[in-house]
Amino acid sequence: MAEEKNQYSIGKVSTLCNVPVRTLRYYDKIGLLVPEYRKDESNYRYYTQDQILTLFIIRKLKLLGIPLKEIHEINSSRDSFKKRKE
Repeated sequence: MAEEKNQYSIGKVSTLCNVPVRTLRYYDKIGLLVPEYRKDESNYRYYTQDQILTLFIIRKLKLLGIPLKEIHEINSSRDSFKKRKE
């Protein structure tokens, strides 16, 4: 299954990170945290370990009172930096 490939279902991520599934779906919808993989036939979402780390960062930034729009910009900058590094 997907978890064998270090990919985690939306339910597993929800449990691990204590974030409601509804929130994860919303983050996907607004482009803040888009699942790395989505099954075509079932539309199930799967996240990577790196995305779980990103989710923890998002949660901490929210606790600091940073709006989701700014968090999205921070996350986009982080992704750009990672791509340049590779």
